[in-house]
Amino acid sequence: MHELQRVVVTGVGLATPIGFDEGTVAEHLFAGRSAIARLRCLDASLYKSQSSAEVDAANFATAIAA
Repeated sequence: MHELQRVVVTGVGLATPIGFDEGTVAEHLFAGRSAIARLRCLDASLYKSQSSAEVDAANFATAIAA
């Protein structure tokens, strides 16, 4: 049997393809910018759609380190 563990959420933030803070996300939304592009994180040749809105890992790592 698995022992239950408690989890405490200490903060809530944004991790979106168009930004990591409210101001940036709002700016991009109001400007009509889209993060949809050709899929980069894997070979999508087997799928009908090859578009995605990926969160850039390098930018995300920088954002959460701040």
